[in-house]
Amino acid sequence: MKLKALALGAVCVSALSICSLSNAVLGLSAPYLRIQGGLNFVQKGQSTLGGQSNDINYKHGFDGAASIGFDKDRLSYEAQYVYARNDIKSPGDNEYTRLSGGLANIIYHYKGASEHLIPYIGLGIGMANLRINQFDSKNVFAYQGMLGVNCNFNTHFSTGLAYRFLGTSNYYKVRSKLNPSLAYSNFHHYYSHSLDLSMAYHF
Repeated sequence: MKLKALALGAVCVSALSICSLSNAVLGLSAPYLRIQGGLNFVQKGQSTLGGQSNDINYKHGFDGAASIGFDKDRLSYEAQYVYARNDIKSPGDNEYTRLSGGLANIIYHYKGASEHLIPYIGLGIGMANLRINQFDSKNVFAYQGMLGVNCNFNTHFSTGLAYRFLGTSNYYKVRSKLNPSLAYSNFHHYYSHSLDLSMAYHF
């Protein structure tokens, strides 16, 4: 009986040692959840229909995102869902563009300058579904760059302010829902600039 107890104790100690060593080697901290949202501005776009090009001018809109990730030393790795919507000023009224998608991000934190204020820079790539309301939606390649600062209130809660640039590949061969007999339209890129506030919970 004593032998079994000693063996069980040795296994438990070994398991704890391995876990401690793994955390030390990997430098992992607790995972986190973050939500963010704010205002966005979409650069003037362009569409091509039947060889004729038209400019697309957007109004200021809004965006939001939800992320789940974890830290490793100065780096964070996260999966993020993004959403953005903007009304179109011209060429038509009552039109809008909508983007939703998922990206994988890597973020570098500049730790050491301040205990509570942590600047960071990040990059992300993924896929997005882009739609202009009277045209069919299309899945496109998406990429983004981020620059911001987090304010840590304690070990669990933080807020942040961030600038984000998000772009996509061209939006090719989409059919008008209002007039399917029209030729396919091509939309050239989507470039969005956002200023977001965020809140995060660190487990």
